[in-house]
Amino acid sequence: MASNAVTPLLRANLLQQTLSTATLGAVQVRTITGTAPVVPTNKGWYMDLSLLSGERVINDPRLESGGELVLTTYQPIPPAAGTCNASGSSYLMVINYATGGSFTTPQFDINGDGKINSSDTVVPTGSTTGVAVAPVGMSLGLVYASAPTIRSGSFTTGTGIALITESTPGLGVNGTGTGGATPVIQPVILKGSSKNRTAWWEIRQ
Repeated sequence: MASNAVTPLLRANLLQQTLSTATLGAVQVRTITGTAPVVPTNKGWYMDLSLLSGERVINDPRLESGGELVLTTYQPIPPAAGTCNASGSSYLMVINYATGGSFTTPQFDINGDGKINSSDTVVPTGSTTGVAVAPVGMSLGLVYASAPTIRSGSFTTGTGIALITESTPGLGVNGTGTGGATPVIQPVILKGSSKNRTAWWEIRQ
């Protein structure tokens, strides 16, 4: 092996972050436990999607200017015995890319009141302190969710909107069982600065 070869990173080199499930109103959310990586002891962080069997990230994550790693996950659900209709569920996740943990303030409007405030925090399941934290994930239900498209939202509150195309696995056109159900676009209000195009250059070759 060459003397200047880089040693591959192993899980042992990374800090583990662990997901837990909690409930905020009628919405199932996820919290995270773990501390921030300490460099150079930790070379980064990792997270296992172990809460739901077969759950994976199958779309490209989005890294926003405030350090938010925005992504969706998908868990395929096999059809019940004697049926052909498979199903699946998705989560929207917003993680601090630098630490692999949560932010100190909530990052999305979970209760659907159009605001991002303390009402969007939750006390983790099994907490001994009773302190509410900002969730890192929220259930989107029994749908397949595309990668989020981040658009400008309310300029007065400094929020953005994640537009997520959702389709219902196992259903056909209009729920007939053939051809795939008609997708819908689900908006979710996110925290973060609004985004605007400041310049446009056209290059011709």
